[in-house]
Amino acid sequence: MNVRAFFRHLGIAANLRGLRNQVNNLYAQYPKVVNSCTGFVTFATGDILAQKLGRQQTVQVAGVKKNDSLSENNRIDIIRSFKVGLLGVVMNGICLHYWYRFLDKIIGNSMKNKVGVVLKVFADQLVYAPLSILAFFSFAAVLENEKSSDAIDALVVKVKFNFLHTLIADCTMWPLVNAINFRFIPLNYRPSFVGLAQLIWQTYLSTAARLNNEESLRNHSQPSMQEPLSDCVAGQRS
Repeated sequence: MNVRAFFRHLGIAANLRGLRNQVNNLYAQYPKVVNSCTGFVTFATGDILAQKLGRQQTVQVAGVKKNDSLSENNRIDIIRSFKVGLLGVVMNGICLHYWYRFLDKIIGNSMKNKVGVVLKVFADQLVYAPLSILAFFSFAAVLENEKSSDAIDALVVKVKFNFLHTLIADCTMWPLVNAINFRFIPLNYRPSFVGLAQLIWQTYLSTAARLNNEESLRNHSQPSMQEPLSDCVAGQRS
């Protein structure tokens, strides 16, 4: 009995086909709901990773590495992650849903038209990326400050010092992601594909921040204690 026959005997292939058909039907009938759910999961998971990796700091004590985080400091802020997840609902489930349909309407919905794909990538970088960065900075400022005046001041600072840097970081990854998205991913699945890319990007950013802190410790400099609230995931997308 070959492998294919074995799995067919177990009924796994049929079950997988049935599951795939159910998922396709959900995306066809309720694209906003499904993409809102995936947006919530990917944004919240990305924030949890940011918190977890951002707090894993090690110090050199007499040549021996010790964990410098107490159990209380290692607790995940579930409320914050829930709020970030709600941002994923808005950005991926709603904004990207209508944004991608708008692009298909004005540029065309053919995935084989290379010129159309390029135009969509440029439109996304020139229009949606800056707006999404501002939206995320606004969200982060409100989340981190109780008073509206403090939130406005924090937003001004974020825009002044981080906007250009975040936009440049956005341009290092997202044009390629969007080229794949517009060329190969059907319309209803695009926000979910972007959500997966956001999660990978967030994991990379959080890991890079942790490694930078460890390098600072080895050089006897003050490590950064900032936990990234997906500032560059924010870039899209967030």
